[in-house]
Amino acid sequence: MVQDHTEADRNPGDERRPSFEETLADLERIVRRLEGGELGLEESLAEYEKGVRLIRVCHRLLADAEQRIQIVTGSDANGQPVLQEYREPDGSLEEKRESRSKRRDAQTWTGPQNHQEPGLG
Repeated sequence: MVQDHTEADRNPGDERRPSFEETLADLERIVRRLEGGELGLEESLAEYEKGVRLIRVCHRLLADAEQRIQIVTGSDANGQPVLQEYREPDGSLEEKRESRSKRRDAQTWTGPQNHQEPGLG
């Protein structure tokens, strides 16, 4: 049986954090078991609860990864890249989705294909 990597199931002295891939594989295993329809109600609920914990672990691992991303903002006098840490703007997922949508719309309307010299269009 594959061991899942929820926080509740790990020993306090266990310093090894599961990888995103391991956690996702455990979550996929749970989904397959739930979709198989062969589990009883109590076992299905227990698996569902483990799945929710694994989703939280995946979200935390992704958030940690985002904090490690650096953006190249230019180069210094020696030609070396200047890096700035990536910071996700605060806001709900819906607000972020709406903001990305507005940026895409703005790019569509202000892209080079829409700029014409006066008197040429």
